[in-house]
Amino acid sequence: MAINIDSLSRRLRSLSEPRFGVSLIAGKPFSKPFTSAVQALQLRLTDLIPGDLVLPDPADIHVTIFRGKSSLNQCLPTLTPPTEIDAVLTGIRPVTLIWNSIILEQDGAIRAYSQPSAWPFVSMQNARFAVKAIESYSGRPTSIQQRLWATLGTIRTDRLDADTISRVQTLLNDSYMPEISIFHLKLIYYKDIHLSSAEIIKSYELR
Repeated sequence: MAINIDSLSRRLRSLSEPRFGVSLIAGKPFSKPFTSAVQALQLRLTDLIPGDLVLPDPADIHVTIFRGKSSLNQCLPTLTPPTEIDAVLTGIRPVTLIWNSIILEQDGAIRAYSQPSAWPFVSMQNARFAVKAIESYSGRPTSIQQRLWATLGTIRTDRLDADTISRVQTLLNDSYMPEISIFHLKLIYYKDIHLSSAEIIKSYELR
């Protein structure tokens, strides 16, 4: 996978800036076995390409369910969270995600993709209602995440040669991420792309 310099530049710029938005997520944190596996992978990547990585805290890693578009401007949500979120999560039991691939993408992001690949909503119509309610609540475009992933890090440079990129992907292919069981989702107001600074607006129990 070749790194696209324009995509990488946009991603690195977003990572370096304060970015504000509202999203519904799982994780932050996930289970200890998962965060330990992520930390071990990050150390192996650092040994392979020292100085050329942007790595999130493993405790901040998450999967986005409803993605609120980020902005340089704060949106400061203060109203009661939309009740439509409660409705769309009714009837959804805890969900187990199994990681079936870890890929170095063209924008430099290292993403772990899960199975199931999409969130198992009981009603897609209610999911769309919830998205519209979050848009009204936050004042930002919001979408249903079509494919579930967790971002484990980002390559910082487009100057890696083909052999190094191949060795990175081989390392990713050989890495194992423990499955995770999700018992809660969180509506969060985030202040950066990695969610290192974020406020929980409301937590939702799956049962």
